[in-house]
Amino acid sequence: MILEVAMLHVRTEESGDLERAFAQAQDIISAMPGYVSHQLQRCLESQDKYLLLVQWRTLEDHIFGFRQSPNIKTGNDSCTISTSRSQRWNTMSWCLLPNKSLKKRMTDSQLMSSSTSKDSKTKVTLRPVSRANWRDLAKLEVTAAQREFVAEPCYYLALCHYDNKWQPLAIYLDERVIGFLMWAVDPADGSCWLGGIFVDHSYQRRGYGRQAVQAAIAMLAEERGYQYFALSYQPANIVAKHLYDTLGFTEMDEWEDDEVVARLSLAEQRTR
Repeated sequence: MILEVAMLHVRTEESGDLERAFAQAQDIISAMPGYVSHQLQRCLESQDKYLLLVQWRTLEDHIFGFRQSPNIKTGNDSCTISTSRSQRWNTMSWCLLPNKSLKKRMTDSQLMSSSTSKDSKTKVTLRPVSRANWRDLAKLEVTAAQREFVAEPCYYLALCHYDNKWQPLAIYLDERVIGFLMWAVDPADGSCWLGGIFVDHSYQRRGYGRQAVQAAIAMLAEERGYQYFALSYQPANIVAKHLYDTLGFTEMDEWEDDEVVARLSLAEQRTR
């Protein structure tokens, strides 16, 4: 669970306008996917300040569900909610914290690793693709918007079978196949590449994709000794970009066709 903390600054004479606007805006907030609860409290010592507390299931629910909603306009340091009467209220000094911990500010990557939902408490596992599960993989689908960035499962399965470079892995939730990823080693520098990563649309926004990437890195590091990882994605795929950034991948000045390359060094990550 993630607790969002926002300090609202208003002129004292406009406090009534803010409260009336918030009465409308709270309907927008409470309708967002992943919303749990919220509170708006006025400061007793400074009448021009309000404290807004909103609980979300995951950080993704706030960033990709809330802040990228068509009802939300964002800037570098503020967020504006437009209500049906074109009233607006601005929240400054956004701070996202794990629930039950208001004492310590954390980075996005720490927040992502510590945030959990009821669904993501169940850990995913990785298993080799075989005769027993390839049909289940072939049935998986992403959302219509994601088809611009992700190929069909059968394409990845054929690539792994005929190209002789990529090794396929099925992502499992308990005994159900929910996603796919593949890995290969670049003989030029020994880095381990991850690719074709996706989770079926029915299981997205629950942290399973993050778990799968983390599990793949941990498995390949422990069992095969790989310390350097790489992957690529289209710059327009901001969801993937954010995920890999919070996992420690850094964009490089190199490209694979129309995709930017990001790399991760486990040795460097341990020293940070």
